[in-house]
Amino acid sequence: MSIDDPIEQLRTVIRRLVDSGYGYDDEILLLYRESKSLPKRLLKIILDRESQVVAQIEERQGAEAFSF
Repeated sequence: MSIDDPIEQLRTVIRRLVDSGYGYDDEILLLYRESKSLPKRLLKIILDRESQVVAQIEERQGAEAFSF
């Protein structure tokens, strides 16, 4: 990313994640709404994948860059 300001970098990453999620908004809503009825094994898979997205952002940007 060619943006030097870490806050602008974070804004850009979040904006891109939100934009990419708009195509799946119904599915995402259903997933979160029904997650309480999922077996623990499947819920763990979903939460692990969500954690992977967060970890990718932290790795790409450097977690220390977002220490406000």
